[in-house]
Amino acid sequence: MISKPISIYGKDLKLTAGLKDYAQKKMDKLLKYGVNILETKVELRFSESGRKHGRAFYAEVTMQLPKKILRVSEKNADIFAAIDAVETKLRKQIRKYKTRFTLDRGEIRAAKEMVSSE
Repeated sequence: MISKPISIYGKDLKLTAGLKDYAQKKMDKLLKYGVNILETKVELRFSESGRKHGRAFYAEVTMQLPKKILRVSEKNADIFAAIDAVETKLRKQIRKYKTRFTLDRGEIRAAKEMVSSE
């Protein structure tokens, strides 16, 4: 498993060391799934959009894997809750990706065994 560094940046938001560490720890949790992550970008931003929607924090993550790009976005009044929600969504997507990738490799392995036994 090869993993590149995680890029974390803020937009219209002061990115404190604590916030950056929190996001880093959440993204590091995803490494336990054993997927080859080529690149991860985390964007944290603040938006104050009128009366109806009010103030909100956004957490967006783009993760590049060998055969797929995963992109997740979450909006919440609390930046930490938005990061937690993004991590949960990414975990589900990585499991789905890994299941498909493992099945593909398993089918290939089975086909090679059939050919070698003949």
